[in-house]
Amino acid sequence: QEIYVKVFNYNSCFEISKFTVNASFIALDNVPDLVTCKIIEDDAGNDLGNFNLVDLENSTRNELNIPLNSTIKFYPTYNDALTTLNEFDSRLLYPSSTIYLKVQDPNLGCGGITPVKLIVNPDPIINLQDSYTICVNPNLKPPIIVSADDSNERYEWRNSEGNIISISKDFTLDTIGEYSLTVYKTENGILCSNSKTFEIQNPEKATFSNIEVNTEDEKNNIVSVSIDGNSTYEFSLDNVNFFSN
Repeated sequence: QEIYVKVFNYNSCFEISKFTVNASFIALDNVPDLVTCKIIEDDAGNDLGNFNLVDLENSTRNELNIPLNSTIKFYPTYNDALTTLNEFDSRLLYPSSTIYLKVQDPNLGCGGITPVKLIVNPDPIINLQDSYTICVNPNLKPPIIVSADDSNERYEWRNSEGNIISISKDFTLDTIGEYSLTVYKTENGILCSNSKTFEIQNPEKATFSNIEVNTEDEKNNIVSVSIDGNSTYEFSLDNVNFFSN
């Protein structure tokens, strides 16, 4: 706007002049959300993701036509951006939150500030145990079938050598060994994955710790068997009739 100046001397003579004040600022449109996949979880249980602020700077400069001689920096709060304190590095391990982008003109020092939303996608769901136990002869019982979560889009079951052996949602446990499941899910426009390793094993073999046979009483012969193990067992004298204790 125009500012008028009126100057007086000792004789009350005066002269009027004027000058113009121009306010310069950088108008910033909304910056798209920055989305990444979860990398780790912090001590408070927050999902953390890797954000590349260099990529965000380049995309923002192109989308908003920001000149190369203008600087783009990122800050955790609006007040930090105003005071240029606590500037973020180019790579950021951070939870879902809002940070602030500041563009500054190199000549007048004028700038603009706009919020940027950081989003960390959670891991796709995997509901598997660490280990499963199957019979030494799996045909003796109905097969154990584990299922991946329906919310995922793609499934990869791998053997211990890392080879994909199935891409179905369901997986039949019929051979001992180490296996893994990797699932994929698209959320907020990007594809994230999650993996879990599990083991298929046979029951632990029982150890016969003591066997006593008492035939001194002709009417009441006794065979006493003691076993160490973590399963349930049945016993038989003729391999036909089995007893559970």
